[in-house]
Amino acid sequence: MEFAKPEWLEQMEVILETLNEGVLISDDCDHVLFVNSVFEEMTGISRADILGRDAGELYYSPEDYAVLQELRRKTRQMGRGRYEFYLPTRGGGRLPIVASVRSIEDPDGRMFAIVALIDISEQKAAEQHLRAANTQLEEPQKEIEEDLVLAARVQQSLAPKSMVWGGIRNVLSPSAHDWRRFRLGQSARRRPPQCLGLRRIGSWHYLGASC
Repeated sequence: MEFAKPEWLEQMEVILETLNEGVLISDDCDHVLFVNSVFEEMTGISRADILGRDAGELYYSPEDYAVLQELRRKTRQMGRGRYEFYLPTRGGGRLPIVASVRSIEDPDGRMFAIVALIDISEQKAAEQHLRAANTQLEEPQKEIEEDLVLAARVQQSLAPKSMVWGGIRNVLSPSAHDWRRFRLGQSARRRPPQCLGLRRIGSWHYLGASC
Protein backbone atom coordinates (compact mmCIF):
# COMPACT_ATOMS: atom_id res chain seq x y z
CA MET A 1 0.00 0.00 0.00
CA GLU A 2 1.30 3.40 -1.01
CA PHE A 3 1.53 6.13 1.63
CA ALA A 4 3.48 9.32 2.10
CA LYS A 5 5.91 9.65 4.99
CA PRO A 6 6.25 13.04 6.62
CA GLU A 7 9.64 14.65 6.20
CA TRP A 8 10.44 14.62 9.93
CA LEU A 9 9.93 10.84 10.02
CA GLU A 10 12.38 10.26 7.18
CA GLN A 11 14.96 12.22 9.15
CA MET A 12 14.34 10.24 12.36
CA GLU A 13 14.26 6.71 10.95
CA VAL A 14 18.00 6.14 11.40
CA ILE A 15 17.78 7.14 15.07
CA LEU A 16 14.67 5.04 15.71
CA GLU A 17 16.45 1.96 14.33
CA THR A 18 19.11 2.22 17.04
CA LEU A 19 16.64 1.96 19.93
CA ASN A 20 16.32 -1.21 22.01
CA GLU A 21 12.55 -0.84 22.17
CA GLY A 22 10.02 -1.65 19.52
CA VAL A 23 8.71 1.50 17.83
CA LEU A 24 5.54 2.00 15.81
CA ILE A 25 4.37 5.30 14.31
CA SER A 26 0.90 5.79 12.86
CA ASP A 27 -1.07 8.69 11.41
CA ASP A 28 -4.42 10.13 12.48
CA CYS A 29 -6.19 7.37 10.51
CA ASP A 30 -4.28 4.69 12.46
CA HIS A 31 -2.31 3.66 9.37
CA VAL A 32 1.18 2.43 10.26
CA LEU A 33 3.90 4.64 8.79
CA PHE A 34 6.94 3.10 10.45
CA VAL A 35 8.12 0.15 12.55
CA ASN A 36 11.73 -0.50 13.51
CA SER A 37 13.65 -3.77 13.38
CA VAL A 38 13.04 -4.47 17.09
CA PHE A 39 9.30 -4.47 16.42
CA GLU A 40 9.85 -7.02 13.67
CA GLU A 41 11.87 -9.22 16.05
CA MET A 42 9.26 -8.96 18.80
CA THR A 43 6.30 -9.89 16.62
CA GLY A 44 7.81 -11.87 13.76
CA ILE A 45 5.88 -9.52 11.45
CA SER A 46 7.88 -7.79 8.73
CA ARG A 47 7.39 -4.12 8.06
CA ALA A 48 6.33 -4.92 4.52
CA ASP A 49 3.26 -6.70 5.93
CA ILE A 50 2.15 -3.89 8.20
CA LEU A 51 3.14 -0.54 6.66
CA GLY A 52 0.12 1.35 5.39
CA ARG A 53 -2.31 -0.85 7.32
CA ASP A 54 -4.25 -0.35 10.53
CA ALA A 55 -2.29 -2.15 13.25
CA GLY A 56 -5.61 -3.24 14.73
CA GLU A 57 -6.01 -5.65 11.81
CA LEU A 58 -3.26 -7.78 13.32
CA TYR A 59 -5.34 -8.62 16.39
CA TYR A 60 -7.10 -11.96 16.11
CA SER A 61 -9.32 -11.54 19.16
CA PRO A 62 -12.32 -9.16 18.98
CA GLU A 63 -11.82 -8.53 22.71
CA ASP A 64 -8.20 -7.44 22.20
CA TYR A 65 -9.23 -5.19 19.30
CA ALA A 66 -11.91 -3.56 21.46
CA VAL A 67 -9.31 -2.89 24.18
CA LEU A 68 -6.96 -1.40 21.57
CA GLN A 69 -9.67 0.99 20.37
CA GLU A 70 -10.34 2.12 23.94
CA LEU A 71 -6.62 2.77 24.50
CA ARG A 72 -6.49 4.80 21.31
CA ARG A 73 -9.45 6.88 22.47
CA LYS A 74 -7.77 7.58 25.81
CA THR A 75 -4.52 8.56 24.12
CA ARG A 76 -6.26 11.02 21.79
CA GLN A 77 -8.08 12.51 24.76
CA MET A 78 -5.05 12.78 27.08
CA GLY A 79 -2.31 13.23 24.49
CA ARG A 80 -0.27 10.40 26.00
CA GLY A 81 -0.62 7.12 27.83
CA ARG A 82 1.17 4.10 29.24
CA TYR A 83 -0.58 0.77 29.10
CA GLU A 84 0.11 -2.88 29.76
CA PHE A 85 -1.28 -4.87 26.87
CA TYR A 86 -0.59 -7.66 24.38
CA LEU A 87 1.05 -7.46 20.98
CA PRO A 88 -0.05 -9.99 18.34
CA THR A 89 2.66 -12.18 16.83
CA ARG A 90 2.85 -13.84 13.45
CA GLY A 91 2.23 -17.27 14.92
CA GLY A 92 -1.03 -16.16 16.53
CA GLY A 93 0.49 -15.60 19.96
CA ARG A 94 0.09 -12.70 22.36
CA LEU A 95 3.27 -11.01 23.59
CA PRO A 96 2.86 -9.13 26.89
CA ILE A 97 4.17 -5.59 26.51
CA VAL A 98 4.11 -2.14 28.06
CA ALA A 99 3.21 0.49 25.48
CA SER A 100 4.14 4.14 25.98
CA VAL A 101 2.13 6.27 23.56
CA ARG A 102 2.41 9.95 22.74
CA SER A 103 0.43 12.04 20.26
CA ILE A 104 2.29 14.73 18.34
CA GLU A 105 1.28 17.35 15.80
CA ASP A 106 3.55 18.25 12.90
CA PRO A 107 3.95 21.78 11.44
CA ASP A 108 1.19 21.04 8.93
CA GLY A 109 -1.29 20.28 11.70
CA ARG A 110 -1.38 16.51 11.14
CA MET A 111 -1.58 14.25 14.16
CA PHE A 112 0.61 11.20 14.68
CA ALA A 113 1.01 8.58 17.38
CA ILE A 114 4.47 7.38 18.44
CA VAL A 115 4.37 4.08 20.31
CA ALA A 116 7.34 2.58 22.21
CA LEU A 117 6.92 -1.11 23.06
CA ILE A 118 8.74 -2.96 25.86
CA ASP A 119 8.67 -6.76 26.01
CA ILE A 120 7.73 -7.87 29.56
CA SER A 121 7.30 -11.60 28.84
CA GLU A 122 10.24 -12.54 31.12
CA GLN A 123 8.78 -10.45 33.94
CA LYS A 124 5.39 -12.12 33.51
CA ALA A 125 7.00 -15.58 33.53
CA ALA A 126 8.86 -14.72 36.76
CA GLU A 127 5.62 -13.50 38.37
CA GLN A 128 3.87 -16.72 37.37
CA HIS A 129 6.72 -18.78 38.82
CA LEU A 130 6.52 -16.79 42.06
CA ARG A 131 2.76 -17.32 42.33
CA ALA A 132 3.23 -21.05 41.81
CA ALA A 133 5.94 -21.15 44.50
CA ASN A 134 3.71 -19.25 46.94
CA THR A 135 0.88 -21.70 46.28
CA GLN A 136 3.17 -24.62 47.08
CA LEU A 137 4.19 -22.94 50.34
CA GLU A 138 0.61 -22.18 51.33
CA GLU A 139 -0.51 -25.82 51.11
CA PRO A 140 1.76 -27.21 53.89
CA GLN A 141 1.09 -24.09 55.97
CA LYS A 142 -2.63 -24.79 55.72
CA GLU A 143 -2.05 -28.40 56.80
CA ILE A 144 -0.05 -27.22 59.83
CA GLU A 145 -2.83 -24.83 60.85
CA GLU A 146 -5.42 -27.60 60.55
CA ASP A 147 -3.25 -29.89 62.71
CA LEU A 148 -2.94 -27.17 65.36
CA VAL A 149 -6.71 -26.70 65.45
CA LEU A 150 -7.21 -30.44 65.84
CA ALA A 151 -4.61 -30.62 68.63
CA ALA A 152 -6.33 -27.75 70.46
CA ARG A 153 -9.67 -29.56 70.29
CA VAL A 154 -8.14 -32.78 71.61
CA GLN A 155 -6.46 -30.90 74.45
CA GLN A 156 -9.74 -29.20 75.32
CA SER A 157 -11.57 -32.54 75.44
CA LEU A 158 -8.97 -33.92 77.88
CA ALA A 159 -9.06 -30.90 80.20
CA PRO A 160 -10.49 -31.35 83.79
CA LYS A 161 -14.27 -30.93 83.98
CA SER A 162 -15.76 -28.30 86.29
CA MET A 163 -18.41 -29.22 88.90
CA VAL A 164 -20.61 -26.99 91.07
CA TRP A 165 -20.94 -27.94 94.75
CA GLY A 166 -22.96 -25.63 97.00
CA GLY A 167 -22.75 -22.75 94.53
CA ILE A 168 -18.95 -22.99 94.37
CA ARG A 169 -17.36 -24.16 91.13
CA ASN A 170 -14.62 -26.69 91.69
CA VAL A 171 -12.36 -28.35 89.20
CA LEU A 172 -11.39 -31.89 90.10
CA SER A 173 -8.99 -33.94 88.16
CA PRO A 174 -9.34 -37.73 88.43
CA SER A 175 -6.36 -37.86 90.81
CA ALA A 176 -7.85 -35.24 93.17
CA HIS A 177 -11.16 -37.08 93.21
CA ASP A 178 -9.45 -40.33 94.14
CA TRP A 179 -7.56 -38.54 96.93
CA ARG A 180 -10.83 -37.15 98.41
CA ARG A 181 -12.38 -40.62 98.42
CA PHE A 182 -9.29 -41.95 100.13
CA ARG A 183 -9.52 -39.29 102.88
CA LEU A 184 -13.20 -39.99 103.48
CA GLY A 185 -12.48 -43.68 103.78
CA GLN A 186 -9.72 -43.04 106.28
CA SER A 187 -12.02 -40.85 108.42
CA ALA A 188 -14.69 -43.53 108.48
CA ARG A 189 -12.23 -46.16 109.58
CA ARG A 190 -10.94 -43.96 112.45
CA ARG A 191 -14.46 -43.30 113.87
CA PRO A 192 -15.15 -45.35 117.01
CA PRO A 193 -17.60 -48.23 116.51
CA GLN A 194 -20.04 -46.84 119.05
CA CYS A 195 -20.57 -43.72 116.91
CA LEU A 196 -21.65 -45.55 113.80
CA GLY A 197 -25.19 -46.23 115.00
CA LEU A 198 -25.97 -42.88 116.61
CA ARG A 199 -28.54 -40.54 115.13
CA ARG A 200 -27.75 -36.87 114.66
CA ILE A 201 -29.66 -34.31 116.73
CA GLY A 202 -29.17 -30.56 116.30
CA SER A 203 -25.98 -29.49 114.57
CA TRP A 204 -23.04 -31.58 115.75
CA HIS A 205 -24.27 -33.23 118.99
CA TYR A 206 -24.89 -36.91 119.29
CA LEU A 207 -26.55 -38.95 122.01
CA GLY A 208 -24.04 -40.98 123.81
CA ALA A 209 -20.37 -40.42 123.20
CA SER A 210 -19.00 -37.49 121.18
CA CYS A 211 -17.77 -38.61 117.80
